Amino acid sequence: MSEQQQHLTPEFLKELAAAQAEAEVARKTSTNPDFRSSYADLESVMGVFKVHYAKRGFAAIQTTEIEKTTETVSPDGEVIGGCAEVVLVTILTHPSGGYAMSRFPLRGAKTAQEWGSLLTYARRYSLAGIAGIVPGGADDDGNRATASAKTRQQQPRPSRSAPPHRNEPYVPF
Repeated sequence: MSEQQQHLTPEFLKELAAAQAEAEVARKTSTNPDFRSSYADLESVMGVFKVHYAKRGFAAIQTTEIEKTTETVSPDGEVIGGCAEVVLVTILTHPSGGYAMSRFPLRGAKTAQEWGSLLTYARRYSLAGIAGIVPGGADDDGNRATASAKTRQQQPRPSRSAPPHRNEPYVPF
């Protein structure tokens, strides 16, 4: 892919702003039992996109690319293994010729099921981020997602209206 990550035409920006203004939030219809939380799944995010963005001419393309590969070489020079860095590429396109692109590195999966889960997660967040689709409901700024499972089990869930604690990072978005 080329170095240029976006081409934002006036028509692209006008239609994107209109889609964002009229779009409802992505409903949190799925539950994560490990974090005791609900979230807007890929189907919910894609549903908002299809209703409000597609009618304005937007299309989303999501594909994977190999960004770089490394080889494991034995002491006698024989290639005995390797590793590829896989990236999800999300492109938001418009008939005006405008587009925006994001790249989401896919790391840490070992099994086919883990890769599928990671890819779905990345697709959901990439599409929501590039289109400006917001999940509904309370947002804890990712604080619970960064705490260890043991810490989460020992501490009560924070109040939805409570401000962040002094030691918790606050990221306004």
